[in-house]
Amino acid sequence: MLTKKFPEAWIVYADGAVSPGRASGIGIVMFDPAASEKPLCFGNTLSIRTNQAAEISAAIIALAKIAAGSEVRIITDSMYVVGTMTLNWKRKFNHNLWAALEEQVKRMKQVAFEHVRGHQGNRWNEEADKIAVARKGLKVDYELPVS
Repeated sequence: MLTKKFPEAWIVYADGAVSPGRASGIGIVMFDPAASEKPLCFGNTLSIRTNQAAEISAAIIALAKIAAGSEVRIITDSMYVVGTMTLNWKRKFNHNLWAALEEQVKRMKQVAFEHVRGHQGNRWNEEADKIAVARKGLKVDYELPVS
């Protein structure tokens, strides 16, 4: 994993949103380095019930949509994800999700995790958040293939 920027990378903004007792939503905004400047935007509703798990899941699902061997910059407002992936923070919970994220990272040539402050006007982070919020509480439409 790298923390520097690389020019031919996919750029991914990933976010999760949870309301107590409801399904979580994830929002992802991706830029393909080989395509136009128009982002690919999508979201899913998951049965996950914690914000931390939703944030990890957003990164997993985004990486799963990108071809193996790619360079990727994941930009998130989750210090939990960034700190765990770049600063070796202890993984006390969500072990299955961390393992799934590691497997997706291994498929890539390089992955950088970068933090952006949430709700501070970053256009694409705000868009990912908007998608995630819109998806939470809806009928679950995606289950991560982890136990």
